[in-house]
Amino acid sequence: MATFNTDTQIKSMLELTDNQDAAKAELMVPMIEEFGEAPLLPTKEGGINGSAFREDAKTETRQAEANKVGLTLDKAEALARIIRELNASRPSGWQDYQIAHFGLERIKPKKEPKAPTAEDLEIAAIIADRKLIAEDKAKVGAALKIAKAELTLAKAQGDKDAESAAQTEVVALEQDRDLHKADLAEKKSELDELRGGKKSAPLHDAAQALLTRLNKSKLLDNVGSMTLNEIIAAL
Repeated sequence: MATFNTDTQIKSMLELTDNQDAAKAELMVPMIEEFGEAPLLPTKEGGINGSAFREDAKTETRQAEANKVGLTLDKAEALARIIRELNASRPSGWQDYQIAHFGLERIKPKKEPKAPTAEDLEIAAIIADRKLIAEDKAKVGAALKIAKAELTLAKAQGDKDAESAAQTEVVALEQDRDLHKADLAEKKSELDELRGGKKSAPLHDAAQALLTRLNKSKLLDNVGSMTLNEIIAAL
């Protein structure tokens, strides 16, 4: 096996373009031989955390991260340097190599869309209803303009029968328009209430979790005389 050289490895990895996945996978082979597979995984899966090797990081921090991923400090620093320089060349530089070896689904799994809740479905239904009501209201508004024009014309011509018929039509359409306005206002109120409840749900859950912890810690009896910082410190 050839001796691993960090500088040579970085140079070779930086030279590859975005679409050379096979070549990238090949360049991951000496990386695995040198560092093992686990440290090359994303940090959330147990891979090395490059932020532990910032210039201002303490030796203790670096050593702890090296121990965590099962590498000597020298090897951990070499791996962190490779990742740092690849990412400096382009934002996804290191991730592209991870994908080439581990596969896209392992490195960037697709997020499953959340199933809509009952509230989501109700909100969607109200929005659909509002759209239909608004469309009907627009049609009524257009018909009302015509009826008012006919009423004005009948008055100008002194045609009492036509005036009476037009007046009846105007009144009916105005009532219809007002009903549509009221329906829209009611739907808006329902929508605001549902959306407000949806927004406040996380806060409600957090408050419930805090209350549970207070009960378990037996602080509930004294909480009225404590500051928030004191409560947090005591939990």
